[in-house]
Amino acid sequence: STPALKSAMNNIDTLSGNIKNSLPVTMNKIDSLLIAITDENGTLGKLLTDGEVYDNANLTLANLSTLLADLKENPSRYVHLSVFGKKDKSEKK
Repeated sequence: STPALKSAMNNIDTLSGNIKNSLPVTMNKIDSLLIAITDENGTLGKLLTDGEVYDNANLTLANLSTLLADLKENPSRYVHLSVFGKKDKSEKK
């Protein structure tokens, strides 16, 4: 065997050992993440399992989209700007 081949085999052996040692930790983290996602009490779990929560979220997004479109078309309904400041309505002339 050549030194280069021995070195490559050692690298492969080291890599294989690292993967073997880290795989259980990684799998536990993935398992914990999946448990958290599918928990019916969590936000993502509710979105995945409760159709009403999903429907309400979609309705809210649709309403927000409509509001933003109206804001773009009619900004004066929502934003009032004055270069000279606002007159006090309680002030008598």
